[in-house]
Amino acid sequence: MKSKASKIISKVVLAAVGVLLVLHPTSALEGLIRFLGIAILLIGLFGIISYVASPVKGIISTLLFILSIIVTLLAIIPVASPSIIVAIFPIAVGIAIAISGIGNFIEAISLKRILGVWFVPMLLSILTIAAGFVIMTNPFSTTELLVRVIGTVLIFTAVVGMFNAVSYKPQIKSNGVVDISNMN
Repeated sequence: MKSKASKIISKVVLAAVGVLLVLHPTSALEGLIRFLGIAILLIGLFGIISYVASPVKGIISTLLFILSIIVTLLAIIPVASPSIIVAIFPIAVGIAIAISGIGNFIEAISLKRILGVWFVPMLLSILTIAAGFVIMTNPFSTTELLVRVIGTVLIFTAVVGMFNAVSYKPQIKSNGVVDISNMN
């Protein structure tokens, strides 16, 4: 079981990350993308080095080597220019949401024919399509908003976690069992 101090420290770090996401959403997102790009780059390089260092080279290892080269080359993009990924990501998400809304719209039409229940699913599918188009046409504002919402949720989670860590005092029964029902 974690100590109370380590729980509080982890929640403070979580809150700090949340504040960073709320105050600097684009920089934080670019930093995260760059970090992930570096991790993927290292994985690709490890695959290349493993192939070169291996004395046995078969079909599968050769295919993995080729895949490692491709991964390494693709990882250079987020490392060198994370803003490209930041620009592409919301457009791709917007397209996916709009396509999902179109699928829901088609299902709502089917529901109208089969069950007569169609208004709410139809309305929700139209709203989903509209949300997808808003994200596609205004990607930077929606990305910043999403990152800020995530930051706000992290701050809220951290505050709740700190409150729980400070206020929770488990009671140990005489038989050694921890009683979690009492939050005194």
